[in-house]
Amino acid sequence: MKDRYDTESQKLEDLRTKLKEIKEDIQQIEEANKQLNKELEGHLKEIEERNKTIDDKTRRIAELKKKTQELEKFKFVLDYKIKELKRNIGPREEEIAKMKEQIANMNAVIYFLFVKRLIVILGNFTFQKNK
Repeated sequence: MKDRYDTESQKLEDLRTKLKEIKEDIQQIEEANKQLNKELEGHLKEIEERNKTIDDKTRRIAELKKKTQELEKFKFVLDYKIKELKRNIGPREEEIAKMKEQIANMNAVIYFLFVKRLIVILGNFTFQKNK
């Protein structure tokens, strides 16, 4: 009986040792679990911040696309006005060339009349001097 008692006592002691080891393992697992939960919270916060950043950048992209569309419309209008002004330049340049020609003709007439008047004045001056 003593042998049986010793055996059972040894088994009980072994079980207590195993129980103590299991408790230590559970405690280590719980500590690791707490650490992992902290890391998970940190990662979730980082993901949330990145999602906010993505949302902000998506909003900014949408604003920039809208601004780009407005600028493209404005560019289209300005391009049209430029083409229209270029179309008007040709006829005006022709008109300017005609006016320059008229001015040159008028200058020639004025010069001719000036020379003629000068001749008349010199003729009168010579005629009066000879008298």
